[in-house]
Amino acid sequence: MFVTLFYSVIDTRDGSMVYANAGHNPPYILRANGSLEELGTFGGMALAIIEGNNYKDQTAKLEPGDRFFMYTDGVTEAFDPQEVMFGVPRLEAMLQRIRTLSIDEVPSQVIRDVNDFEAGGPQTDDITCLIAAYRLAG
Repeated sequence: MFVTLFYSVIDTRDGSMVYANAGHNPPYILRANGSLEELGTFGGMALAIIEGNNYKDQTAKLEPGDRFFMYTDGVTEAFDPQEVMFGVPRLEAMLQRIRTLSIDEVPSQVIRDVNDFEAGGPQTDDITCLIAAYRLAG
């Protein structure tokens, strides 16, 4: 058995972020300027695979209006009736399409899109996602 983990600390005063990834799907920053940035895994292995494994801190910076999106592999590893996987390119295209939805609408839209893709087929894994917007305090 193993567990994946993404851990981050975000300084809400300036948007600086320190994070480590232990085998989890790489999150995305949906930039306010319209670009999409994947936070790479940088070789982070899932927890409990190798005893004493060390993880490296990485950094990123959120700007006002940016959004931070995390998801479980049940999103990208969903299958349609022809056994085609949802995949990362489809996820990225969906994120670009729904980027202007409110924070409250994004998770339910992601789940709807994945369920529509599965077209009534069985769900093979958990489907979970989280999105947060960065705003300057004030």
